[in-house]
Amino acid sequence: MAKHPKTNQDGSRTRGKATKNKAPSSRKSTEAPRSPVEDVVATRMLRDTTVREKVYLQNRVLLVVSVALCLSIIANVMLALREPDIQYFATDTNGSLLPLTSLDQPVQSVNEVLSWSTDAITKAYTFSFANYRQQLQDARDAFTTEGWSGFQTALEESGNLRTVIANRFVTTAVPRGAPVVVSEGYLNGRYAWKIEVPILVTYESANKSTTQDLIVQAVIVRRPELEHPKGIGIAQIIAQ
Repeated sequence: MAKHPKTNQDGSRTRGKATKNKAPSSRKSTEAPRSPVEDVVATRMLRDTTVREKVYLQNRVLLVVSVALCLSIIANVMLALREPDIQYFATDTNGSLLPLTSLDQPVQSVNEVLSWSTDAITKAYTFSFANYRQQLQDARDAFTTEGWSGFQTALEESGNLRTVIANRFVTTAVPRGAPVVVSEGYLNGRYAWKIEVPILVTYESANKSTTQDLIVQAVIVRRPELEHPKGIGIAQIIAQ
């Protein structure tokens, strides 16, 4: 007798054998332990990284030190090649310190040189028959040794001094115009100015008076402050 397949209540047929559904396994997978070779490789990689960092830091420090050393060498060479700035001092009669400036450097402005020179020149041409020795001696302080020698020679060769003495003149010199600087620069290692000063010289006696216009050309040079507080002097003077 044939068997008919069983039908479910919903009308569907079922197979002869029922299948069993397996539940998923709840067991967790575990990592495999590292081998000794892997440990050695990891340790070596960590050590190499540390070494590289140390070498990098050492190179940076070495670079900074090298740059600083180069800058120090350059600075020392520049200091060695630079001429020292030497400052000299003298003392006056009261014991006060006086700074001394190199003779190739001006110590007065142009206006100060012109003003001082004008006073010194007019003083040199102002004297009388009675007091000319003392007056000329007082004027000598503004001249250098060579300048004074040349001025004395000019007075004698021109005959002015003899004329003043013979005619019992009193001479007075005053500026009649603004002095000018013709040139300035170095002269035999000293700073110098060549100037022109127009002056009017008046010769007066008891019964006579005359005047003379002169253009005085003078060379003013630097000299030590020990010789003159102004640090300048008349090295040459020519009157025309």
